[in-house]
Amino acid sequence: HGGPYLREWDAFPSITEKAIHAMEVWSKPNPTGMLPPASLKADEEQEYTRIMTDISTYYEEMTLKFILGIESLDKFDSFVNAIKSMDIFKATEIQQTAYDRYLRR
Repeated sequence: HGGPYLREWDAFPSITEKAIHAMEVWSKPNPTGMLPPASLKADEEQEYTRIMTDISTYYEEMTLKFILGIESLDKFDSFVNAIKSMDIFKATEIQQTAYDRYLRR
């Protein structure tokens, strides 16, 4: 199985203590650290999906362009602003509303 932790310590001889601590935390099972089962209402789900489909597509395309050098990193701020203009804050608000509803149960 995968996970956000290092398997080959020798590959990174200059790894920081903070990174080592993070890997130790993430490599141990922690069922209490899982996200709660907060669910969206039908209208929230529809709007969230609409927003995130566009953002995900744009994000994946631009990330690849940045990695391959097709797009200059000088345009990263424009990339961030474009995602903001695609209603990422509304998507976050929708998820926060679902989480708040979960906490009130």
